[in-house]
Amino acid sequence: MSLLKFSAAGPTYATPIEGARGGPEWQGLRGYVQEHVPAIVKGQSDMHAYICGLDKMVKANRDLLKSLGWDRKSILYEKYD
Repeated sequence: MSLLKFSAAGPTYATPIEGARGGPEWQGLRGYVQEHVPAIVKGQSDMHAYICGLDKMVKANRDLLKSLGWDRKSILYEKYD
């Protein structure tokens, strides 16, 4: 099942697709992920986050979520560098 189909299956899963450098056809969010995190989580900390990408982006988003009251055990991540 694709992530988009999975996210459509229920309200407990969100897949914000981010494109910092998407072309003109890109219709998703633009900019850095951390610019959108506060609006995505909307003050909630009773869920899990999965972050994957380069070390600087992963660290920035982990730090941001922790500053928003998230438990570090709720933040899952993978680094690609």
